[in-house]
This record gives sequence, structure tokens and C-alpha cells, in this order.
Amino acid sequence: EQAERGRAEAKELAEHAAATARRAQQDSVATLGQRLQDIHFWKAELQKEIEDLDAETGLLAAQKLRLEKALDAPEGPYALATDNLQCRERRQPPDLVTDEVERELLKEAELIRNIQELLKRTLMQAGNQMRLNRDHKEVCEMDWSDKVETYNIDDKCGRYSDQSTNIQFHPSSVKFEESASTPETWAKFSHDNIYRAEREKLASINLRALIDNILHDVSQDLRMQCAAVNEAFAKHCEELDDAKHKLEHHLKK
Repeated sequence: EQAERGRAEAKELAEHAAATARRAQQDSVATLGQRLQDIHFWKAELQKEIEDLDAETGLLAAQKLRLEKALDAPEGPYALATDNLQCRERRQPPDLVTDEVERELLKEAELIRNIQELLKRTLMQAGNQMRLNRDHKEVCEMDWSDKVETYNIDDKCGRYSDQSTNIQFHPSSVKFEESASTPETWAKFSHDNIYRAEREKLASINLRALIDNILHDVSQDLRMQCAAVNEAFAKHCEELDDAKHKLEHHLKK
């Protein structure tokens, strides 16, 4: 009878232990499921940020190419303006005066030099921003890669059960690593990576808008100055023609 009671107690203890183990396993599976959802969320957010940064860097590269072309464009007008100034220096002393044509040509040459300096500075700024975009994209890619690996590991762990044959007991696995992060710091790490990437993306967008404005203003300034030079030349030619006709008329008397 005592042996029978002992067997009954042992059976009851075994059933209780099995039930406790099942509940613990169910809790672990549920926790892993939530963990997988969290990992998937941050993985998707990082993936989106990587794609957005890549696209933005491509758009900025196109703007940088426009700047490079714009930097070369004024070379012809600058050479023409300086050539005109040098030619006018060969005028005879009575006509060697600082007139409106010379002033406008000097203004044009100075404007082109200033524009080229502005474009060079903006080009450097665009290059630096593209580098920052790529750096933060790389950080997000590394974080994303870690999330993929973690997801695969936890997904595999979630599929284990008592019937799994390829499992082993590892005594050290129940210990917390001192370097392990908490769920809060883990989420904050990815949040901060995305925040910094977003900040650079916004800076890149603003820089593209600035480049648009610069190219528009530069083009307008060059056209206006070109018109001013042409007008000064036309007016001076009219004055020369008028003086020539008056001189011819005077000589006929």
C-alpha cells in the first residue's frame, strides 16, 4: 500500500512537472512570437530607410552632375569677356577710356568668377552629403543584417519542442550576458540609427532644393549681365556711329 501511494505521488509530481514545463514552454513560445514581431518591425523600418537613403543619394548625385556641368558652362563667356577687355586695351589713347562697356565686361568677369566659386563650394557640400548618406545607409544595413540573423535564430528556436531531436542542454545558456542589451536599449539602438539616417536624408533633400535655387539664380544672373553687356556695346556703337557721322559732316564743310 505504501509503495502504491509512493507511485501515485511520483506520478502526480511527474504530471505536475510536465504541466509546469508545458506552461513554461507555451510562455516562451508566446514571448518568442512577440520578439519575432518586434524584430520584423525594426527590420522593415531599417529596410525602408536603406531604400529611401539609396534613392535620395541617387537624386543628389544627379544634382551634383548638374552642378559640374554648370561649373564648366561659364568658361566660354568668361574667356569672351576677358578677351574683349584685352582687345579694348589696344585702343588709341583718345579712345582708351573707362566707359560703360568696360564696366559691364568687368562686372561680367567678376560675376562668373563668383559663380564658379559658389558652384565649387556647393559641389563640395554635395559630395560631403553623399558620403554622409552612404555612411548612414551602411550603418542601417549592418543593423538590418543583424536583425535578419536574429530573426532566423529566434524563428528556429520558436519551432523547437519536446519532440525535437536536434537539441542539447547547454548549462551556460540560462545565464544573462553582461553585454546583453535590454529590450528598451535594443529598440533604441535601431531607433537612433533610423533617426540619424532620416536627419541626413532631410539634409540631402534640402540641399537638392538649394542646388535648384542656385542654378536658377545663377542662370538668371548670367543672362541679365549678358544683356547688360550687349546693351552697353550697342549703345557705344551708336555713339561711335553718331560721332563718325558728325565728323564726316563737319569735314565736308
